[in-house]
Amino acid sequence: MFCLHSGNSRLLGIWDNLVNHVKLFLFMEKSGYGINSEWVKTHTDLLTAIEHRNLGLAEAHLRIHLESGLQYLLRHAFNQPAPE
Repeated sequence: MFCLHSGNSRLLGIWDNLVNHVKLFLFMEKSGYGINSEWVKTHTDLLTAIEHRNLGLAEAHLRIHLESGLQYLLRHAFNQPAPE
C-alpha cells in the first residue's frame, strides 16, 4: 500500500516484482518443486560448464534449465499445456 501511494512507479514496479517472486516461491515450496533430483542435475551441469569457462555449454544448460522450469510451472501452477 505504501508503494502504491508513494507515487513512485519504480518503487511500485520493484514491489510488484517482489510479490510475484514470493508467490512463485511459495507455490514451488508447496508443490515440492525443488526436491526433484533432475532439477539438481541441471544446476550441477550449469555450474560445471561455468567452472570450465565453457560459455556455449553453460548457455545450453541454462536454456534447458529455464525451459524445463517453465514447462513445470505451466503444467502445475497455471494448468496450461507446455509450449512446444
